[in-house]
Amino acid sequence: MGQQVLCYHNEIAPLMTMKYHGPTKGNIFYGCSYWLVRDSKTVELEQEKEELKQKVKRLKVKKEKLQDEVGEMRIATTKTLLEMKENNTDK
Repeated sequence: MGQQVLCYHNEIAPLMTMKYHGPTKGNIFYGCSYWLVRDSKTVELEQEKEELKQKVKRLKVKKEKLQDEVGEMRIATTKTLLEMKENNTDK
């Protein structure tokens, strides 16, 4: 009979399947009997949460860039208006 694999807690390590999306999805490994066994819906929601966090970060960066562009446009518009005003007063 084969030897049992034990986890860090000196308990029998159960065989588990990688459920996260990625190159290791579906791989079988020995886990820990103390780990929470999460259903696939929980895993999906956690992944969706992480994806949304990344999307929020990207949108914040985009927002900052757009705010900078708007600020530059305001400066350019103000300069143009001042030039137009100067040209009209010269006549």
